[in-house]
Amino acid sequence: MSGTYVTAMHFLQSECEEWQRWLNRADKNRVPQWLLSDTKNLPHRNPLRYIAFTNDYKFLLVHNGQKVRIDHEQEQRFLVEEATILEPEIIVFQSAGFRRRSKLLRQMSAIAEIFVGNHPSAWGRRQRLGYFLNSIRPWSQ
Repeated sequence: MSGTYVTAMHFLQSECEEWQRWLNRADKNRVPQWLLSDTKNLPHRNPLRYIAFTNDYKFLLVHNGQKVRIDHEQEQRFLVEEATILEPEIIVFQSAGFRRRSKLLRQMSAIAEIFVGNHPSAWGRRQRLGYFLNSIRPWSQ
């Protein structure tokens, strides 16, 4: 959740001066998990209260250690329907692999501004805050 926390803070920093100050002071060479473990220095307002969180995998089985999607097309329809109902201003896909999913991204871009970046857990716990936040880029067709 630490990557999601700092992603939310990154996109909402103009709404809260405290978040902007925290991001400006945060050591960009540290991983988000370490930065957030220092709870006495966290902002008082929790940015996770201002976001909705969903998952692309709606129907997933694990068979012999492998993830198996049951109905990928239905998952896509549900994801678009969720976004239509929630009416977000911004949608952030936390996986660089989403850049290859142009059909889904075109559908979602009719609903909100789209950003795609690395998943916070990419490369395990070695991903530094600066690199992680810089990986989040606007998507365009």
